[in-house]
Amino acid sequence: MIDIEKEIKKCKHLDNIYILKESGDRTKKYPRIENINSADITQASVKVYNSYTHMYSTKSIYESKKGYYIKANGKRLYLDNFEEGEAMTENKKIEQFIAMGVKSITISKEKYNRLKQETKNLIKLNDIKLNFEESK
Repeated sequence: MIDIEKEIKKCKHLDNIYILKESGDRTKKYPRIENINSADITQASVKVYNSYTHMYSTKSIYESKKGYYIKANGKRLYLDNFEEGEAMTENKKIEQFIAMGVKSITISKEKYNRLKQETKNLIKLNDIKLNFEESK
């Protein structure tokens, strides 16, 4: 038997919102409809699970200058801010290295740029030496 709670926790999430599945094409937008603010809605959507309300729903994906987002909990939730599920993220790995007392970390520029600001601040606060690996 599948443990649904365990499977959901493997999905990308932001706070209580878990993205279960994305479908459609983010790069295509619906034709503009008069009198409706539909300029930024794409032809893509996500199936989400809200762990507070224990409800599943489908959310449209919108595009802005800041990136792609969904509307949930009365806010814009940018898809780039969603974290990987229980598989350990780069942020968590680095936080664990710092907790273990590591003084030097080798990381690619791309991965460093994707780190949360809090993790970057921890690196600075703990005087961790960063070694950037060459891009392949």
